Amino acid sequence: MSENTTTHKYDDVPYDPNDKDSVEAFWNDPRTEIKKGRGKQKKPTKQQVTIRLSPNVLEYFKNSGAGWQTRIDTALKNYISHH
Repeated sequence: MSENTTTHKYDDVPYDPNDKDSVEAFWNDPRTEIKKGRGKQKKPTKQQVTIRLSPNVLEYFKNSGAGWQTRIDTALKNYISHH
């Protein structure tokens, strides 16, 4: 899941989130920056990889909702600890 954060470099533009004109001016101001994504991990604990899974395995984990990649990771760690 990707998060967007918005920052405005200057406080000289009054901003009222309830005022349509103020919101429009904020987003049209070239000093407003949108940073996409989560950014780098402070302490990387995982490695990004590409893995091919059987369709039924992928369906099982995806049908369980958000966090399915974490559940796959947990299942694999559980397997390792028992073998």
